[in-house]
Amino acid sequence: MPSLKTSEVDAVLGDYQAAYGAAIDHPIVSQLQGEPTPSFSTDPPSRHQLYSSCKLKPRSDAYFRVKENELELEDVMLFLLHEDQNFLSPSEWDSLSKIDDGFSLVISEASRLRGLDFYPLRDPRYDYANQQEISRARVDMATSAMFFYRGDPSMLVRFIDGEHTASYTDVCQCLKKIEPYVQSKDYDDIERIFTRGCPLRMDIEMPKKAKRRMMARANQSSVDENLDVVQSTMNKEERYSHVIALAIYLCRFSSFLNHVPQGMTEKDGKFWLDRDGTTKLLEDDIVMNDLTSTDGEPDITFGDTKMKALSYLWNTHISYPCDDIKMAYADIAACFRIPKIVPELTGAFGFMIPPMDLYFLATAMVFGSLVSAACWEPMRRAIEVMTAVYFASFPGDPFKHNDLLSQIIWEPHAPEGTRFVQAVIRIR
Repeated sequence: MPSLKTSEVDAVLGDYQAAYGAAIDHPIVSQLQGEPTPSFSTDPPSRHQLYSSCKLKPRSDAYFRVKENELELEDVMLFLLHEDQNFLSPSEWDSLSKIDDGFSLVISEASRLRGLDFYPLRDPRYDYANQQEISRARVDMATSAMFFYRGDPSMLVRFIDGEHTASYTDVCQCLKKIEPYVQSKDYDDIERIFTRGCPLRMDIEMPKKAKRRMMARANQSSVDENLDVVQSTMNKEERYSHVIALAIYLCRFSSFLNHVPQGMTEKDGKFWLDRDGTTKLLEDDIVMNDLTSTDGEPDITFGDTKMKALSYLWNTHISYPCDDIKMAYADIAACFRIPKIVPELTGAFGFMIPPMDLYFLATAMVFGSLVSAACWEPMRRAIEVMTAVYFASFPGDPFKHNDLLSQIIWEPHAPEGTRFVQAVIRIR
C-alpha cells in the first residue's frame, strides 16, 4: 500500500539530524508529545474506513512511489506537517523553512490550510456544466485533504469518491445486461475495470532523479504557447471529474506524485492535452511508457472499424447514388475517460501545469498511455454488440425513441443541383 513506514520516516529524519544538527546544541528533530486536537466537528475517515467504503479496493499489483532507498527530507515533510504544530518548536520550523523557498511555502501553506473542512468536496456539483474556471476554494480543500492524508492521493480519491471512482455506476445491472451477449473475456475485463480500476497492473518505484528531471522540464512548449486553450481544457477536465486539482508544490513534497509531461495537440481547429510518456531527451531518461506493461491487457480490435464504416458509406452511395447521405455516429471523443484509474496510481499519471500553479491528479484514464486504448476496448466492443441487440429489440416502431432522435443535429442539406461522387464497385 502506498504509505511510508515509520522506519523509513525515522531513517530520513535521522540522516537530516546527522547532516545538519552537529552545530546545534539540541536535536533539530523532535519527538511528538501528546495527541493533536481534531479540528473537525466530524473527524475525516481513516485509511481503514476509506478502504472499506470505496468500491475500488487496494491492489497488490497497483503501486507507485519514489524509490524507498532514495527518500529525502522533502518526501516526509507532509508527514511532519500532518502532526500538531507543537511537534517541532517554532525555531525548528523556522530552520526548516529556511532550507529553500519550497520548504518555506509548504510550511506556511500547511499552517494556512490546517483544519480547513474539506468535506464539501463530497457534495454533488449540480451546476458543474456551467463552471467557467477551476475553483480555488476546491483546490484549497483538496490540498488540505492531502496534508491530512500525508500526501497519499489514493486516500483523497477514495474520500471524494463519486465520479472519480464511478461509484454511481450500477455495476451488477450493467454486467447482468451484457453477460448473454459479450465475449467472456470482455465480460471479465469490464467487471475488473468497474471494480478494480485501470490499468491491469502497474507496480513502480520511480528513481528520484527521474522524477526531478521531468519536473524540471515541465511540459512541451505547445502548452505554454496555447495557455488560454490549456486553461479552458483543464477547467473542462476538472468540472467533469477527470482530474483533481491540487496546489502545485505537492508534487515535490509527496513521494506518491509524479509528473508526466503534457503537450497540446490540434486537429481541425480542436485542441486537447496529450500525455507524453515517450519522449526522451537524454539516454538515461525514464519515461512512464517504459514502466507501463501491456501484458494481459485486453486485445485492441478497433483497427478495421474505420474501414468498415467507409465501406458501408461507399456501398450506400451505390444504392442511393443521387441522395444526400447523412450518417449519425456516437461522439466518443472522451471515451478513454470512462475507465477509472486505480486510486494508488492517480499520482503516477498526474502532471503539473506551472502557469496555472496547479497539479492535477488523473482519476480517469488518460490519452497517450500504452494502455489507454486497451482499457477502453472491452467497453467499445460491448457497446457495438449491445447497440445491435437494442436496435433489434424494437422492430416496426420507428418512433420508439423519437424524443432522442429529434435531438440529433444534422449538417445542412447539400445545395440543390449538387452532383454527388458516384460509387460503382461494391466493396465486400
